[in-house]
Amino acid sequence: MPEGVGRALERMVKRKEPDEREEERRDSSLLMNAVRRRLFEYLCTHPCSHLSEVSSALKVSTNTARWHLRKLIGGNLVSKKKSGARTLYYPSDLISLDSLDIFEFLSDRRMRGLYLLLVDSPGSTQSDLAKSLKLSNQAAIRGTKKLENLGLVSKIQDGVYARYFPTGLLSRKREAESPRMKAFQDSILKRLQSEGLKPKIIRRESGSIMIEFRLASEKGLLNISTDPFSTALVAE
Repeated sequence: MPEGVGRALERMVKRKEPDEREEERRDSSLLMNAVRRRLFEYLCTHPCSHLSEVSSALKVSTNTARWHLRKLIGGNLVSKKKSGARTLYYPSDLISLDSLDIFEFLSDRRMRGLYLLLVDSPGSTQSDLAKSLKLSNQAAIRGTKKLENLGLVSKIQDGVYARYFPTGLLSRKREAESPRMKAFQDSILKRLQSEGLKPKIIRRESGSIMIEFRLASEKGLLNISTDPFSTALVAE
């Protein structure tokens, strides 16, 4: 091979190496993908969501949502649990295992609405709840029973009426799991750093963090809530 051609080929190979490394890093950096980023952000705000809810919220097909969820699960960013015939998804390490049942219950909009109404109107009866939320009596009975079993409400008998009052369980759990929320933020930062994405904190608070990161000319922005006890109780 002529010397000039050999040197030109060598220069071409050297120019390709950084691009190949960038492609490998992009493939291994799950949060560089915008859809996966949005999905992860959504699950931090709506822990224990199911597939159809995720696909509807992100306006993507169920197959697309399922594929990205598998990627996030494979990368240990998301975990899943079975709930009857459904599979629920939540951010790994953000929620303790003994709190999963609570977030599973609150992921149901009707049941979350029932609990929020009791927070706003303590002492309501099952018929009060059914009328206010336009639920069947059976749904109100099931909901209050589940809330009792979870320890989120207590029942006081008032003559022929059973009245329900919220307990302080969520506040206590939120306080107890505050170190977990901070550790979750730290773990996301360390992960981005380990992937060579040079994360930069734009905003950091006790219950949320916004991080900018880069890969070559591509930039990403991750804005996540790390306080699921607050965001799970937002009325929708």
